[in-house]
Amino acid sequence: MAELLVRLVELKGSYNQFGYEQGLEWKSLPTLKQKMVKLREVAANSNSLKVKELMKSLCPNLFQELQGLAEGLEMDLENAIKLFSGYDLMVPAMGCTSMVKEGFYVRNYDFSPDLYDARFVITNPDNGFATVGFSQQVIGRLDGMNEKGLVVGLHFVNDQHR
Repeated sequence: MAELLVRLVELKGSYNQFGYEQGLEWKSLPTLKQKMVKLREVAANSNSLKVKELMKSLCPNLFQELQGLAEGLEMDLENAIKLFSGYDLMVPAMGCTSMVKEGFYVRNYDFSPDLYDARFVITNPDNGFATVGFSQQVIGRLDGMNEKGLVVGLHFVNDQHR
């Protein structure tokens, strides 16, 4: 079995700072080229203009983080939105199992190693709740919890019988 190393990332400040710092981190990765190729494959159908409007109105803090990420990666915003928003992805066959019972949230990660960030992120924003969780496409989370105890998990649901 291969060893999986997970990086611990701690972020404090504004959402834009979160994105910028993570952009600098990603720019320094030796595997950046391979990661970007995979992201371009799964995000080929993403419409950055549609996502931009949705994010600005529904999740402005994430939009600010994407802006910072684009700056840190020295990438235009539309490209960063397409690659890192998580919107309308062509996800390979995979899935995870989870259970919630008596205050516990448990899950496994049957997630594609090509797409897994292997980062546990702790955020403490200037104007929001602190959070912890495993990242997906840098600014997203596979799952996480905020300082008030709200837990959210990302799960793929098959809408077809196989």
